[in-house]
Amino acid sequence: MKKNGFTKQILLLIFLFAGFFQYAQAQEWRENLPQNKVKDHTLTLKDYQQAFAKYWNNEKLKETEVETENEVRDESYEKFKRWEWYWETRVTPGTETFPKTTAWDVFKQYMADQPENIKNEDAGNWVSVGPDQTVGGYAGIGRANCVAFSPLDTSTLYVGTASGGIWKTTDLGGHWMPLGDFNMTLGVADIVVENHGGQDIVYLGTGDKDHWDTYSIGVLKSIDGGQTWQKTGLDWKLDYYGMVYRILKDPNDDNTLWVSTNKGLFKTTDGGVSFKLIDAHHFREIEFQPGSDVNMYAGDSWGGIFYSTDGGDSWTQSVDKSGDGAGRVAIAVSADSANVVYGLITASDNGLYGVFRSNDYGRTFKVVQDTINLLGWNCTGTDKKGQGFYDLVLVADPHNADKIYLGGVNNWTSSDGGHNWKIANHWSSTCGGKNDVAHADKHYMAFQPGTDALFECNDGGIYKSDSGVHWTDLTSGMAISQIYRLSTSATVSNEVITGL
Repeated sequence: MKKNGFTKQILLLIFLFAGFFQYAQAQEWRENLPQNKVKDHTLTLKDYQQAFAKYWNNEKLKETEVETENEVRDESYEKFKRWEWYWETRVTPGTETFPKTTAWDVFKQYMADQPENIKNEDAGNWVSVGPDQTVGGYAGIGRANCVAFSPLDTSTLYVGTASGGIWKTTDLGGHWMPLGDFNMTLGVADIVVENHGGQDIVYLGTGDKDHWDTYSIGVLKSIDGGQTWQKTGLDWKLDYYGMVYRILKDPNDDNTLWVSTNKGLFKTTDGGVSFKLIDAHHFREIEFQPGSDVNMYAGDSWGGIFYSTDGGDSWTQSVDKSGDGAGRVAIAVSADSANVVYGLITASDNGLYGVFRSNDYGRTFKVVQDTINLLGWNCTGTDKKGQGFYDLVLVADPHNADKIYLGGVNNWTSSDGGHNWKIANHWSSTCGGKNDVAHADKHYMAFQPGTDALFECNDGGIYKSDSGVHWTDLTSGMAISQIYRLSTSATVSNEVITGL
């Protein structure tokens, strides 16, 4: 596939640039950052380095290989050092401040200054060499953040990735096609697809909602199945530091959508032409009560669960665990029982605070599980802590409200409304032959209408299960790896080594 070489390089730089401010978003050591600089976005590389060094000052670092499913490595140290290495040669010497201009802005200015013959010139013939193949299981290609389904064709899926753009398949993963390679940001947070005949209409929430590796530019829209994209009324600059978390479509009106963001809850009633801020809450999750277009549920980043009876214009809080230092919340509902609502809340150490269930439309909740750490690494849930700041998802079977799946590092399932749990898939072990191995860190799960297949998006890609027991990796063919570094051999012409 032929691409403009200069443009492709510029787009690569965009997502590398966009992630640096919020690298600390999901790390415990962020508490050591100067908060005044966090608020006004004036942090320097030195600020990050000092905060990280203070956190690790009394830690004994051990570099060991992960040999069994019970051995847990702390990847935050490795990730920071990679990030630090990248920016040490790119910040302003002396002040160590980060660039104020994005690569996209530089590219636009460059092109504006060029004569027409240069603007129209195709400067290179770039061919993707991967990695784009995987054997599944523990292995993976790159992080998938979300999946959406064509309403008219169960073989057509859209997958959004952390920094590899949006991809489409029309044969259930047999082949993949990249869409939106030249969108201003390649991170995808959420996707909504509509179709009442003709081509799919696709709404794309931009940005990397779980790790901020790419910032958001708001919501984009395509009326031709993703071939071309247009801005909507929710249109941000990269330096606005916005992030889309969720897009929710009115079940009875395709022109009405809600978008939850770190800037508040927005609503459009004209298919995205204009958006109105209807609530200032920072909701990480929003869901409709099944069968209703006005009753809604939401979860925030501080252990709060809310409900609304007027389409999101006002909210009542049902659960508030902020006083316990609780964190991010995931919400699940089932068409099987409209009165049932689940809430998954993370603890201050990013392990499990509790699984909550409501039988009265979200008015009151009771804890159904808080003794097993469903967000940890091992097979039994007996370890401590977790990664709930980063990987957190909850989904209920649309035909059985008591059947739920919970994703953290691993995928767990319950058949009795959340009281008892077993592993559905594990990141590195079969747990004594009890389950399949699927890549770690779950970011999204959804049941496909029409087939009831369960799809899982994780750090390795997109997986599918027809029963919730056996899992098939569908990612091969997608070039979505987040590559940290690349080198070529000085003696073997076709030998390339890269680190993901």
